[in-house]
Amino acid sequence: MIDKDITEHYLKNVLNREEDEANRLFGLEIELTLASLSDYRIVKDPSITEKLLLRIASEKNWEIIYDKVSNKPIRIETLNGSSEHKLSISPDFSVSTLEISTIPETSLQTLLENTQDIGTKVNLIAKRNGLCLIAGGVHPFASPDQSDIYSFNSRYVKTLLSEEMPQLICQSLQFTFSLNADELVPMYSTLQKLIPLFSRLFSASPVYNGKITDKFSFREWFYLQRSLLDRRYGFGPQIKSINDYYNLVIDYPLSRIIRNGKTVFLDKMVPFREFAKYRTHFSAGIDDGRSIIDDFEVFESTIWHNIRIKSRIGAIEIRSTDSLPMPYIAPFASFIRGIIANINEVKSFIDVIEFKHLPHLYKKSIIEGLGNDIFTQKMLPHIISLAQKGLYVIGEANCICHLDKLKKFIYDKKNIASEIQEQFRGSNNSEERMFKVMSILSWP
Repeated sequence: MIDKDITEHYLKNVLNREEDEANRLFGLEIELTLASLSDYRIVKDPSITEKLLLRIASEKNWEIIYDKVSNKPIRIETLNGSSEHKLSISPDFSVSTLEISTIPETSLQTLLENTQDIGTKVNLIAKRNGLCLIAGGVHPFASPDQSDIYSFNSRYVKTLLSEEMPQLICQSLQFTFSLNADELVPMYSTLQKLIPLFSRLFSASPVYNGKITDKFSFREWFYLQRSLLDRRYGFGPQIKSINDYYNLVIDYPLSRIIRNGKTVFLDKMVPFREFAKYRTHFSAGIDDGRSIIDDFEVFESTIWHNIRIKSRIGAIEIRSTDSLPMPYIAPFASFIRGIIANINEVKSFIDVIEFKHLPHLYKKSIIEGLGNDIFTQKMLPHIISLAQKGLYVIGEANCICHLDKLKKFIYDKKNIASEIQEQFRGSNNSEERMFKVMSILSWP
């Protein structure tokens, strides 16, 4: 059976791993948007993004990767042994999006230093070319009140609709880490229960179409609503084994395939299992010799759960956090790293939360942010203390100071989204308001 072949192929990448705590690899993927340095207007010309990519490659002697069909630059990367920094343009979505992927590291301190280094270098080159990096983005779909929101023919109709702000501050900051087979499912299940807490600390997208919303993370709210129709979004499944995960995932809807170097959107979404059964029909006239495993690899990348298993590299990816400015990346990464290092105590503390209550708690977190409730005033401080302990135990005590910013969030009952909301409520001048908000989200 095809689904059995896929499951076995991907599971071997997890089941053969023997990572221990000392050798575990950690990486960050940061999604950013290019804007004008003078007035923070979002870049709309894709050629400007391409030129910046080429300039960075030239100055830093990075390798340029070209699209096989269009021959346009889509990624630059610098190799370091078997690992690499990557800086890429997202070709299917916004014309102004950059994705920075760091070299995986075993040391949190080294990871943060590398992130600061690559971010600073890219930002300096961008500034010399009249551009800046914004921790936010432009959503590729039409407005949520549109009946055709999920029609692929109209997905770009309202991109960059608003001159005042990006249509939706929607990019994300992702933390990926490797682990062994025995840890994967328990770690995944524990981290799922922390999603509402992550949302409270790191929400940063309360704006949509240039207007303030009543959500601290409109990006997460958008995807939570989307999950009602498409199981690739929102919370992942509750699982007891990695086989459970893939037996469920293979029935999720497939929306696109890659053929001859191009993204091909299907006329309608179908479960991957059905696609695999009738693959010849779907590939009629465009078959390029790609295997079913190749198709599944593309499909796996379109499963946008808050916590995602990346079996191809034997890792878990935390992707529920809004994109953040550089000063907040170290607190985010330190918090996650400390939790992972002390996962057993964290699990014992949050075991009282039942999976069935998570969507409701998540929804409340998106709406309420940081407040006087038990989640903010009791659970978060204790989880932070457990993360501190974890960092100390693994010899990363020099990173504990980054968690002070999270404590201040809780004490002030404010996060980045709160700062943005204050700017909107404190000024009636849309130009002034936009400038202040975008400056909050810009990389220094």
